[in-house]
Amino acid sequence: MRIQVSKKSLYVPEWRGNRELSEEERIVVRYTNLSFDERRKFQPKRAFRVLIPDVYKAKDKELDSAVDEALSPDGEMTSSPADNPGMVRAMKPTIEHLEVEDGDPITTWEALLKTPVTKENRIDELISELELELPRTQEPPESKNSD
Repeated sequence: MRIQVSKKSLYVPEWRGNRELSEEERIVVRYTNLSFDERRKFQPKRAFRVLIPDVYKAKDKELDSAVDEALSPDGEMTSSPADNPGMVRAMKPTIEHLEVEDGDPITTWEALLKTPVTKENRIDELISELELELPRTQEPPESKNSD
C-alpha cells in the first residue's frame, strides 16, 4: 500500500482578521508534522499515587506536597496538561508576512516569543492561538467507522 505523507504543512491564523487579508499580506505559519513518537512526548501524563511511608513523609515535606498536588481535591488521580508550547517548538514553525514597526520581519517561533507585547499589538493573542491550534493539527482524524 502506498500512502501520502506530508512532512510540512501550513496554518493561517485567524488573529486580527488575518484570514480576510490578501495572500500577499496574510500571515502564514509553516511547520513540520511530527511523527507518532515525537507527538507522544507532548501528550498529557497521568499522575499516579505514590505510597510513601510516614517516616519519609515527615522528613520530606516538599515531596509530600508534590504528591498531594498530583491528586485532585477528592483524592482521584489527575493528569498533567499536554505540553503545547513544547510541541509547537518541536514543530519548528516559520512565519511569513509578519513585521514589527521598524520593518524587521519576524520569521521564527523564537523571534515571535521575544517580541514585546503591547496593548496595541496583542502579539500574545497570536502566540496563544498558535499554541492551541498547531497541536490540534497533529491529532489523528476521527474514524469514519466509529459508531
